[in-house]
Amino acid sequence: MNDPILLATKLNELVQLASEASTGFEQAAIYSACSSIWKEFEESGEQFDGYIMEKVLGVCYHIKAAVGYDVTNGHNKSSHISWAYGELMTLDNLLEERSRNV
Repeated sequence: MNDPILLATKLNELVQLASEASTGFEQAAIYSACSSIWKEFEESGEQFDGYIMEKVLGVCYHIKAAVGYDVTNGHNKSSHISWAYGELMTLDNLLEERSRNV
C-alpha cells in the first residue's frame, strides 16, 4: 500500500475537486480515483482498526454522493462536501496518531 497519510492527502484533494466538479468527465474521474483509494485501504484493512476504515469509507461515500455516484439521502452537494471534510479531519488525526505509535 502507498503511504496512508499520502492517500488521505489525496482524498483531501478529491474533496476539493468534488466541490468544483461540473462535467460528467470530472465527476467520473473523481469517483474512480476515490474508489481506487478505498480499494487500497480495503486491501490493507488488517493494518487498520475499524474506526480508521469507517472514516475512509465515510469520506469516500460523501465524495461519491457529492459527484452523483452514490445516494444523497436528500442532501445537497455542499452538505456532502462539508461532511467529507469532517470525516477527513478525523481520519488525518487517527493516521497521524497511528504513525507516532508505530
